[in-house]
Amino acid sequence: MSLSSAKEFVGRLQHDAEFRREFLASKGTNSRDAFLTDMGFDFNKEEYNQARKELGLSPADLGDVFMQGRVPLAAGCGCQEA
Repeated sequence: MSLSSAKEFVGRLQHDAEFRREFLASKGTNSRDAFLTDMGFDFNKEEYNQARKELGLSPADLGDVFMQGRVPLAAGCGCQEA
């Protein structure tokens, strides 16, 4: 797992609207985990939170994307951790 992978993911969420749309369209932790793996990302919850903090971003800065288990989820999406 990698902090650099988490930073890349956060950057893509911020700056790539199509990537963000596809990511948020994935429902549930299994689907989002598969999306992250397919896109080549490999990070855990702690690395995601560290990357976000190092980049000076709050969850609100990322559109209320937060971590549930390993996988970032959108607040209010109704997704459950598997």
